[in-house]
Amino acid sequence: EVTAARIQFEGLTLATPYFHETVWMQRAPLVTAKGTNGSIDVVYLEQRPKELEGPFLLEERHLIDSLADSVSSYLTRREAEESLRSAHVQMQTLSRQLMQVQERERRQLAHDLHDEIGQAVTAIKMNLQTMQRVADTSMVQDTLNDSLGILDKILQRVRDLSLDLRPSLLDDLGLVPAVRWYVERQAQRAG
Repeated sequence: EVTAARIQFEGLTLATPYFHETVWMQRAPLVTAKGTNGSIDVVYLEQRPKELEGPFLLEERHLIDSLADSVSSYLTRREAEESLRSAHVQMQTLSRQLMQVQERERRQLAHDLHDEIGQAVTAIKMNLQTMQRVADTSMVQDTLNDSLGILDKILQRVRDLSLDLRPSLLDDLGLVPAVRWYVERQAQRAG
């Protein structure tokens, strides 16, 4: 009945009914870790009997200061939570961007492996096969056969790497058929 209070923080003012500044006022600062300022003001609406330490008893001043410390801690925690949420959103955005970049790189690498290296190795294989059919290969037949076998293994490995990096099914048919194909392929490899 004889007191009123007000909290001010970041342009926001909350006050009890009948609050107005009087000469009998106690102010406690609100300060957060970010340095944001505010205050809690408690006033007597009418004159109180004089005490040794003023209109507010020492216990009342300690209580108001303690309340201001609690509110400051709460506001600091809220600021930290907001910063954490903001950092989490930024991290998710960066993570999505990183995944997109990785997918583009995989697509390009798979394309390069399949088209460029695969074509070059296929051309070498065709040249060796032509040499095998045309020339007198009796002296180098074993070496040619060995080279053709190595090229077959290289071609298969390039195809496998290309498919593992970025299956063309993913672009052609979508995620579910590509995953189904990949699982079946891994099951065949594992026996």
